[in-house]
Amino acid sequence: MDFERLLQIEAVDFVQPSVAKMGGITELLKIFPIAAVRNVALMPHCFYEGLGLLAAIHVIAALSSADAMVEWRYFDLEAQLYGGLMSPENGQIKVPQGPGLGFDPDPNIIRDYLRVDTAPNAT
Repeated sequence: MDFERLLQIEAVDFVQPSVAKMGGITELLKIFPIAAVRNVALMPHCFYEGLGLLAAIHVIAALSSADAMVEWRYFDLEAQLYGGLMSPENGQIKVPQGPGLGFDPDPNIIRDYLRVDTAPNAT
């Protein structure tokens, strides 16, 4: 609703919805036709690694032109949850082709970096 209001009153030149903050892919999909009718550019924003980024990449690949972009802050982490599969090459990330959102996280990375709270429950 907020994006629709902004677009109705012509308050923005482009919109940057975040799939991770607005209710997922279904909610993000609703913004594309609203922006298109008003000829306003849409570039999803994703500050996160993981599922939010994968979802944003798939939506933009399915509904935008070949030169569309996702705003993303690349983190050079000690370990990558998806191995090197999400590493940009020449400023681009390939659209994952596997089932679901395209990639499964590396279970070894999850195991190696999992933190378990060992403190007893306070009562």
